[in-house]
Amino acid sequence: MNATVRTGFNADDLDDWAAILEAVAESDTEAAETDDVVSGNWPGEGRTAYLTFIAEDPYVVEVHDAPSTQISVRVPIDLKAQWLDGARDRLMTARRALGL
Repeated sequence: MNATVRTGFNADDLDDWAAILEAVAESDTEAAETDDVVSGNWPGEGRTAYLTFIAEDPYVVEVHDAPSTQISVRVPIDLKAQWLDGARDRLMTARRALGL
């Protein structure tokens, strides 16, 4: 399957993504202590296409194009051990590029 969906985000959305990454890091650290599953929508649900990131084993990404086509796709992904560090680096790069 191949698809393209236009979406947008703002500085607050980048803060929300950072919060999701931190919640995932905390849940990975405390994985043996709780069965809670961390998930979050990004960018915020409702105004544009968005994804739902679910920190299960394996991780799952759901892509929702709710405002226009109503199509949703759920994909399990096998992330490598250092994926979280890479995601944080890309977030910082995006913030610098946008002057945030």
